[in-house]
Amino acid sequence: REIFRDHTNALTAFRAAAIYTFPIGLAYSREFNQFKTSFDHHFSLPNLNLTHRDGAQDARGVDQLREVVKRRLADGLIEREALDVLAQASGGVVLLLVRAAQSAAVHALSRGARVIGKEDALAAVAEERSDFIRQLKPEDYPVLAARHRDKELSSQPEVQELLQGLALLEYANAEPWCDVHPVIWPVVGSTFNPSGRPSTAKVMGRLPVAGMVKRNGEPGRTPKTLGPLMRGAGGG
Repeated sequence: REIFRDHTNALTAFRAAAIYTFPIGLAYSREFNQFKTSFDHHFSLPNLNLTHRDGAQDARGVDQLREVVKRRLADGLIEREALDVLAQASGGVVLLLVRAAQSAAVHALSRGARVIGKEDALAAVAEERSDFIRQLKPEDYPVLAARHRDKELSSQPEVQELLQGLALLEYANAEPWCDVHPVIWPVVGSTFNPSGRPSTAKVMGRLPVAGMVKRNGEPGRTPKTLGPLMRGAGGG
């Protein structure tokens, strides 16, 4: 950040073409507008889309991720199901996709297999998930859950930190948006909301209720009767 903010002249004074990469968080800082005019162009290279912002599948992005792996392996060395697992778990990040594919190959070799199977891909994904979870702090979970709901990018420090760590990923369909890395969403979702969807409608009514009856300490019958039912989200 300091290099681009305080030493812009040093980066642009010499007579040569150069391409610089900078932290994604810098693009959402207030300082960005101050120094971007010192460079001829700036580009954002979002991750490959697995879905659109509304949750619809992006078949083109998934196909591109499959192709990345297939071009690095001889034909027949990975099962289609394993390839799909790796593509979906990558979140559209090519670096993570290649790393997971390498890990899956090691798992296949360790069990004496000549083809990367679904179980190898799942084992590689589990390793990636463990690495991510170790980095997360308790206060990260509600932030991730909120961004999963609204998909909004912002310059808030906690959002930028999660983008830097790839727990949040930036995408673009006409305009930029973000979502939780798919490899950790099952854990984030269950941790932040272990009892179900907070938006579940409250319901009152009557439903058969089962219970155990004991008399003088002896096992009894299991009567069933109509009793009041209340259902909805509640505090933990």
